[in-house]
Amino acid sequence: MQNRKIRINFFKERMRGYLHALVWIGIFGVLFALYDVSIKYIWYPTLLNLVFFVGYGIWDYRRYKKRYLQLICMKNHVEITLENLPEPIGGVEAVYQELLQEMMLKKNETINNLKTHLEENTEYVTLWTHQIKTPLTALQLVAGELVEPQRGECYTRLFEIEQYQDMMLQYLRLEGGGNDYVLKAYTLSGMVNQSIKYFARIFIRKGIGIKVDIPEGVHVVTDEKWLVFVLKQIISNALKYTNKGKISIFVEREKTLVIQDTGMGIAPEDIPRLFERGYTGYNGRKDKKASGLGLFLSKKILDNLSHSITIQSSLNQGTRVEISFISDRR
Repeated sequence: MQNRKIRINFFKERMRGYLHALVWIGIFGVLFALYDVSIKYIWYPTLLNLVFFVGYGIWDYRRYKKRYLQLICMKNHVEITLENLPEPIGGVEAVYQELLQEMMLKKNETINNLKTHLEENTEYVTLWTHQIKTPLTALQLVAGELVEPQRGECYTRLFEIEQYQDMMLQYLRLEGGGNDYVLKAYTLSGMVNQSIKYFARIFIRKGIGIKVDIPEGVHVVTDEKWLVFVLKQIISNALKYTNKGKISIFVEREKTLVIQDTGMGIAPEDIPRLFERGYTGYNGRKDKKASGLGLFLSKKILDNLSHSITIQSSLNQGTRVEISFISDRR
């Protein structure tokens, strides 16, 4: 199929040249015929020209095919194309190669400038997220001197700021190509308990019950830091949209962690888009508390860890989130 395509392209590109040659051969043939030159004086030079013509055509085709296949190979390995371009044939092709070189230089310069700008922004935001911890700690001390319900409300808002701060740091690490994953076997109950403890004050303040049923012997191969971050995001959503009832966390089937709440649920039209960057859905738009990053980051992290996540929900009937570790067969 490829050889056929090469032959078609070759004849299209060379047709004009070869037609010109045939026209000149025809003109000389007519002149010889008009002067009534004996055939014995014609056939030998005609045969030589014909042999040359065919030989040149074969050589030209082979050269064309070699260059064509070489360029196709480079097309599939663009990163080495500029360093290994074949020698140009003719001035026009040389100018095209120079143009490609200039375009690549401009492209690399633009990419380097963007990388530098991104690194500077990342450093600035990272520095800001660390420096903001000092005033947050001071505010927590000040909040401790308040009386209820102002104290509880102040603690809740400060806690939300800490969550967004943590989310920003993880977002920067992921977008910056963060690959500091340490994969080994961890107890699932230990990671779940870490996540629940982080929200203990919120559970108490909202009066939301928590039921955990995870056998101690369940181990999963994962990265503890990143998975705990995901669990925090899911539990945070469950707490945010559950005003009464409880949150249940348990294991089903083969290493499938389920986090189920009795909250307001999710509209059916929002479910397919929950993992999109910045998508908040109806509930997020309604209470103006959602950033649209939590589930996006969770999905990205779980994909990197070779885990999967699914969400089932109905309005006013709660939400069920499943994280599957089935790939970690032990």
